[in-house]
Amino acid sequence: MTRYGAELKLVLRSRIAAGVLAFLFVLSALAVWSGISVTQRQDAAIERVQDASAADLASVAAVYGQPDGDAGYGAYYTFHLTWDPPSALAFAAVGQRDIQPFTLRVRLLGLQQQLYESENINPELALPGPFDWSFVLIYLAPLAVIVLMHDLVAGEREAGRLRLLLSLPGSRGLWLRRLAARYLMVFAALALPLAFGLVLMQPPFLAGAGMLLVAALYLAFWSGLGLLVAAMVRTRVPARRACWAAGSFSR
Repeated sequence: MTRYGAELKLVLRSRIAAGVLAFLFVLSALAVWSGISVTQRQDAAIERVQDASAADLASVAAVYGQPDGDAGYGAYYTFHLTWDPPSALAFAAVGQRDIQPFTLRVRLLGLQQQLYESENINPELALPGPFDWSFVLIYLAPLAVIVLMHDLVAGEREAGRLRLLLSLPGSRGLWLRRLAARYLMVFAALALPLAFGLVLMQPPFLAGAGMLLVAALYLAFWSGLGLLVAAMVRTRVPARRACWAAGSFSR
């Protein structure tokens, strides 16, 4: 077994760490599935609206498109369809497509005010954003990193192995392996569902690779910050325990 394999096995022995990783993987998979469902529904809605708009234009042309008809009425009653189809990466970051209209019928009268027509929404409910992969990355992945990193140093200090580990040759490599093992497991829990979505939706390669790179850098920042905070934590021995230890030593 390699050193990194041993570190991975050590992490998975913790029920809390294994549960957090599994939960993060499930949430990431659900977010990707939800984003794909949203984009597919929007594509289907755009197709239906296009068919309905074509029928509406035909009916207006039949009534007001006669040679002796009034051209002003035709321009007044004619609605022009505009739409914004979701991109291939919209499943990972839906943005405001759930609250802003992605199809809009406008006419020449009062065009400016029609551009801002949308449904009434509660701004507080819309503030966190939709549940998509970017939501899991920004809000939930740092929590998983904190769970895996918070006792990385303090746990060894509590067990009394910290000084021994620091005295071993190559101790710096040991901490780097532990950090890398936890970082890779969190990144895998996020990246595997996203990779499946990228294969299914087939966005441009550079766009998908850029999103994975941003996620890797974001997790690297939180992993380094978590290790720094964990290394600065100082555990205190309770006073009663210290008095008991001093009394037993004096005996």
